Amino acid sequence: MKAISKITCLLLLAAVGGCAQSNPPPASTSAVSAAPAIASPGQGACNLDIKKLCEAYFGRSDFLINGTEYNAQRLQQNGRAHENVDLHLKYADGSPITAIECQIETQHQAITYAHFVSGSTFDDRAQAYAKEQGFCDPSADYSKLLTDTQLGKSIDAGL
Repeated sequence: MKAISKITCLLLLAAVGGCAQSNPPPASTSAVSAAPAIASPGQGACNLDIKKLCEAYFGRSDFLINGTEYNAQRLQQNGRAHENVDLHLKYADGSPITAIECQIETQHQAITYAHFVSGSTFDDRAQAYAKEQGFCDPSADYSKLLTDTQLGKSIDAGL
């Protein structure tokens, strides 16, 4: 009888263990390659390439973080290896549009992560404004737009 109890117990353990293995975890993806841009459905949607926006912001010779002027060398010397910086986009009147988090690898000035900050929106009004400023064109030169447009000039960056 003991042999049957042991066999039954082993079969139950095998069944439970087998069930636990039936749902493998999803494959991981990097944030930048998974969704570098956002669009809303419908006519006139704006495809804002947030990785490209981060690259243009940190690709300039000088940029501001928390009101302090930085360049690539200063950020590398004073920052962590991977610095997370929020870019706050604003309308001409100073009211917020949305916020984007950029993770920059300071050694090579490479954007390793870009996404909308949790709780941020990119609603129809924001998309219309970004489109009006030229940020929705897939071939847009974000570096030029950052210096030539009101939206580009109104970005605040903070750690």
